[in-house]
Amino acid sequence: CPSQTSTPGKGARSKDECSCIHSLMLEQQDGTCKCPNGTRNNAGLVCELCEANHYNSVDDAPSCLKCPAGKTTAGLQGATSEEECTCVHSLMLEQQDGTCKCPNGTRIIAGLTCELCAKGEYNTLLDSPVCPPCPSQTSTPGKGARSKSKCTCIHSRMLEQQDGTCKCPNGTSNNAGSCELCE
Repeated sequence: CPSQTSTPGKGARSKDECSCIHSLMLEQQDGTCKCPNGTRNNAGLVCELCEANHYNSVDDAPSCLKCPAGKTTAGLQGATSEEECTCVHSLMLEQQDGTCKCPNGTRIIAGLTCELCAKGEYNTLLDSPVCPPCPSQTSTPGKGARSKSKCTCIHSRMLEQQDGTCKCPNGTSNNAGSCELCE
């Protein structure tokens, strides 16, 4: 029998009775056996599924390729292409170049996790580690603000100025962030 093949028992009468010895191997037209994509050929003896976060798109390869940084196969084994590697964190967005980035309104932590900007912060950049604070006397309505324009005056009586700061209107005074009528 050809390499990597055997007969199910004794008394075989032709090469046609030979089959691949490993269940994951695929028989080729020439009668030889090869490991399919999604596996690696371990020393020509056995096909092993690519481990999680790895893939292989070539038959009979000796190793599997690691998913790009920031990507995962979500624990699945036997990935057959890089397309099966997806962004690690659910908030990350895949870019046209295949990289994963944290969107605006978030900050990147340790290069792997996206966290929403806290209330009172915003972020206009992709993959930024910092969410700048809103100007004095302003805040955002909640988490994940994507622009400074989401920072609005904290106190309903305050008037927003052109520079983005908030001031109490004429006839009132600022008392610890609250506009109170003058006596």
